[in-house]
Amino acid sequence: MSLKASVSGIRGIWGESLDMDTIVKYAGAYAAYIIQNGGRKVLIGRDGRPTGEVLARFTASVMNMMGLDVADAGVIPTKTNEGEQGSKTL
Repeated sequence: MSLKASVSGIRGIWGESLDMDTIVKYAGAYAAYIIQNGGRKVLIGRDGRPTGEVLARFTASVMNMMGLDVADAGVIPTKTNEGEQGSKTL
């Protein structure tokens, strides 16, 4: 499976099309976009696959290093995460 990017994130097979370098690239670019548009906080969510927690923590670390405050919602549906991104209560 090749890496797939959509409005709900990126999808790939860990160790094949998805690796730490890819996460740094995408999380860093998204963090830069948020900061350039005046944002300082971000909500991350994940699915329940075994690699989800480690990948969420790594993603949060990248975003923290870029200067964002990260709220981790844990396992949640994509639509819930999309709806909360505009929330002022993060």
